Amino acid sequence: MIRALAVALALMGAPAGAQTYDILNADACEGLLQRVDVLGMGGVVEVGGVRPYQNGCAYTDLRISTGVGALGYRVPRAELHIGGLERLDHGLPPLAVKLEVRGAHPVFTVPGDILTSWLLTEQVKVGDGMDLSAQLWWDRESRRVVIEEARWDFPGENGLRMTGLIEGVDLTDAVAMQQSALTTRLTALELEMESNGIFEHLFLVPLGQLLLEPVPETVEDGEQEVPQPQEQVVALKKAAVAALHGLPEARFEPGARDAVETFIAELPHPEGRMVLRLDAPEGLGMAQLGPLALGAPVTPEALAAVLEGVTIGASYARE
Repeated sequence: MIRALAVALALMGAPAGAQTYDILNADACEGLLQRVDVLGMGGVVEVGGVRPYQNGCAYTDLRISTGVGALGYRVPRAELHIGGLERLDHGLPPLAVKLEVRGAHPVFTVPGDILTSWLLTEQVKVGDGMDLSAQLWWDRESRRVVIEEARWDFPGENGLRMTGLIEGVDLTDAVAMQQSALTTRLTALELEMESNGIFEHLFLVPLGQLLLEPVPETVEDGEQEVPQPQEQVVALKKAAVAALHGLPEARFEPGARDAVETFIAELPHPEGRMVLRLDAPEGLGMAQLGPLALGAPVTPEALAAVLEGVTIGASYARE
């Protein structure tokens, strides 16, 4: 756990177990299913069984349609605890959430093609499936959102983990939420990725589509030839390393810069555990990130300005 996060929790005087959750009955558990719209894109959740469990809700045989093309999920079991359930009636987020999902598998549905749907679904049905867990809460007095932990574990030695602390957040009502958007700032973050295929599986295609220029099969006279994808990747990696070395040494914990550079060198096929930590006592918010978000050039000088007062820690080890 990040040092800054541990200190903040101590100051708040409230460990994760002390967070309060509503006592949910069968009607409340059923009602939660009516509110679900995965990512706001038309997602649908069907469930085989639902019952109250340890003051929360236990769901079995979940079938989730994400509303994103042919992709869905089958979940044998999920458990959910919520604090501040009544806030959902007013379009507000809950005050605390604890979620546990076990054994999820992707399910593909290709319209009009039962065989391909079955083949794609069986192709990714590996091991015991995916596990997902998350625990986070909002502290009203300190105006902090604490991400105690969010994990996404995949079959094999693959997984993602995050902990963090966000300050200046006011979730009292809709107006307070809008106003606090300008004061919200990230003060501590730890990201961990254990990758033995997960980078390629999750990030390679979307990052490639975002960062790489399509290469036409033929080039007309007068048109500039676009470098091959692998050549573009080499150029991007060189630029990333140059930006990394353009940052002041004081921004890095011992060994952190070398760890990030090694990770970049192994892209797009990293094999090992990468941990990245940010300690930002003054916080990272719109004041720091705004110019880049509005399209300002991402230069070493711009990155150094964004990371003023931020300490970066990192480690990368092959396994």
